Amino acid sequence: MNERQLAVRSSSIAEDLDNASSAGLYLSELGIDSFDDMIYSVKKCWASFWNFEAYKYREKYALSHKDNGMAVIIQAMVDAKYSGVLFTTSPSHKEKKIHIEWVNGIGEKLLDGQLKGSSIIANLNEIELAIKKSIKSKRNVQNFKSLISISKKLSLIEKKELDIEWAIDKNYELFFLQSRPITNTNKNINLEGFVLAHDEVFSNIGTELAVKRYGHWVKANRRFYVYNFKSDFKIVNNFIYYKTEWINATGVKK
Repeated sequence: MNERQLAVRSSSIAEDLDNASSAGLYLSELGIDSFDDMIYSVKKCWASFWNFEAYKYREKYALSHKDNGMAVIIQAMVDAKYSGVLFTTSPSHKEKKIHIEWVNGIGEKLLDGQLKGSSIIANLNEIELAIKKSIKSKRNVQNFKSLISISKKLSLIEKKELDIEWAIDKNYELFFLQSRPITNTNKNINLEGFVLAHDEVFSNIGTELAVKRYGHWVKANRRFYVYNFKSDFKIVNNFIYYKTEWINATGVKK
C-alpha cells in the first residue's frame, strides 16, 4: 500500500439509472489503508448487492437480480479541502436553478445527510454573483466557476440533468468523483395542501421507516399541545408528501 488511502466503492449495473437511483443501498468504504482491509472491503461491497433493501428495490423496479451484478472500484482518495455535490437543476425548486452544497474535508457526512454544509442555489444569470458572495478565496472562485462550466457540458453531453459529486484538494485542484441522473421526477406534481418531505426517492424500506417516524412525531406532539395535529400523507413513486393541520379539541382548524 502507498501513503494515500483508498476508497472501495460499489458500482452495480442496476445503480444510478434514469428512473431508479439505488442511492445509499449499496456499500462503499473510505479511508482504507491496508491490503487486508482492502480485500475485506471488496467482499463487503460485493455482498451488499444482496442486502434486503437492495433486493426489494430491484423487485419494485423490475430490475433483474441475475443480469445486474456488482462491480467494485478501488480508487486513491482525494485529500479534499472541500467536497460536495452539484445538481445541474435543483431538486427542491420547480424553476431551473443550479444547486451546490459542500463541506470542509470529505463529503461522506454531507451525502449521508449527517451534516449540513454551505450551499449556493441560483439560476444561470445569477450564479457567478452568488459564488463571489459566498466564496472568499479567488482560487476557489475560479474552481467553482470551472465546476459549473464542466457540469453544464456534462449535462449537455448526457442530455439529462445530473447529480455530480466533486472535491477540491489542498492544492486547489478540482476532481469529479461521480455523476448520475437526477431521479426526482416529481417536481411538477401538484397535490393541494401537501408538501414534499424529502428531495430524494426512498427505497421501500426507507418509505416505511419515514412514514413510521412521522407517525411517532405526530403522536409525541399530541401529548404536549392543546391544539392537535390532523395528519395525512401520500406516497407517489416512493416520494413522500405530508399535510399537517392544527385543529382544536372540537376538530376546528386553527
